[in-house]
Amino acid sequence: MRLLPSSHKFFYKHLASYMILLLLPLLVLGGVIYLNFIRSFQEEILAANLNKLDRARSIVDAELQQLQNIGSQITLRQIDNHYRFLDKPLGALDIIKDLNNYAVTNSFFSEIFLYYRGDQYLYSSTSSISLEMMNQRVSKYPSWSHEDFVEELNSLSAPKVRPAEWIIPEISKGEQVRTVTFMYPLTVSGLNPNRTLLLQVPEQSITKLLLDVNNQHAGNSYILDEHNQIIASLLADENLPPEKWLDHVSDSRFLTSSIELDNQTYLLSCVKSDQTDWKYVTLIPQAQALQKVSTAKLAFLSTASLLLLLGAVVVGISLNITTGPFMS
Repeated sequence: MRLLPSSHKFFYKHLASYMILLLLPLLVLGGVIYLNFIRSFQEEILAANLNKLDRARSIVDAELQQLQNIGSQITLRQIDNHYRFLDKPLGALDIIKDLNNYAVTNSFFSEIFLYYRGDQYLYSSTSSISLEMMNQRVSKYPSWSHEDFVEELNSLSAPKVRPAEWIIPEISKGEQVRTVTFMYPLTVSGLNPNRTLLLQVPEQSITKLLLDVNNQHAGNSYILDEHNQIIASLLADENLPPEKWLDHVSDSRFLTSSIELDNQTYLLSCVKSDQTDWKYVTLIPQAQALQKVSTAKLAFLSTASLLLLLGAVVVGISLNITTGPFMS
């Protein structure tokens, strides 16, 4: 085995010592910068996701407030119009006109109905409809029987929301639409409710507000009511039933956490509304949500490796120049 000449040993010895001097500060400084940069970048991405979710919450809250305002306005405008359809059929035209004005100026809901309790008819934005016709030919709720429908119209004492369900809004067309139904009892001077307002909101009117949250990720978005019942959802992965992740949702105003589901890590983000106590939840694969962080990590490591290589070349050239006469 041939031994290296002493001159070469001298060169490599000094090269190694200079590389250590170059490597140590680079590792320490680079490590500190790397950890702080990646942590800050990750926090920025998570905060941006929460901000998008909170913006969607704010818009939905505003739309729900508009629905409540419609009920209040109807109560004020028709405070003296306490008559049933059969008592004054022509008076229905004024009610229908009012309802149509609300329907034309608000695209959030698809249809509005007003029912005077004890009557056999209810009013829509286009006509008056008998209760029998309502659930048979106008807006059919497959999971809501006619008897339960009529009972709820006459006995509702507090606002209620029926979660998104398939209904047939126009029987003649036979097309099903997932719809969220809002019901409000209307009172006069705080007395017992004498009318019920019913508004049909297509689920798409709600979930489209969540599209901005998931526009870069294949994740799921949910809106839960105060009882953690899913009101509407936007699903990219249908293999994530609520029982798998619902226990991780808390009553915190803002929440971000990582959870394991089916051997995969997901990023769960949640924003709670102070106005309705509803929760807005997104569930995104963490690898997708933090893809930019992974890209930044790779870029940082590549840059550090390149700097180390360039430093080695510069040190080698410098040593070769300074030790050249000695080696020769």
